[in-house]
Amino acid sequence: QCHFDFAQEILFIDYLQKSSKVAAKQQIRNCPRNMEQASMDYEAPLMPCGFIFQLQLLTSWGDPYYIGLNGLEFYGDDGEKILLTENNISAFPDSVNVLDNVSGDVRTPDKLIDGINDTNDGRHMWLAPILPGLVNRIYVIFDQ
Repeated sequence: QCHFDFAQEILFIDYLQKSSKVAAKQQIRNCPRNMEQASMDYEAPLMPCGFIFQLQLLTSWGDPYYIGLNGLEFYGDDGEKILLTENNISAFPDSVNVLDNVSGDVRTPDKLIDGINDTNDGRHMWLAPILPGLVNRIYVIFDQ
């Protein structure tokens, strides 16, 4: 499995934001003046663009052993849904099929783009184990 280490980071939460007074006190007390501080001093494009989108799934909804999703949808800047095929999607770990004594489980990455997202049917979901020391990743590859 190949991982890409260059990216434009898109934050869905502002993890840099703390109480300004607390943050200022901590910076004065704990940080030497020449230490680089995290900065959001750039303007992100309205629509993210790129060849490969990597989604890092850092936590589940409470299950310590498995993580999964019902589906993914991507839309172009014209508002139209981008149609994806099995060649456009990958995951690491791929699915629960990577586990010993598990094979033939249908909850594989291609189910993320099968268009059936509002469901409780496991045949239209992706499921992967949470393995020690690894971050679960989903890759969406745009080849055009």
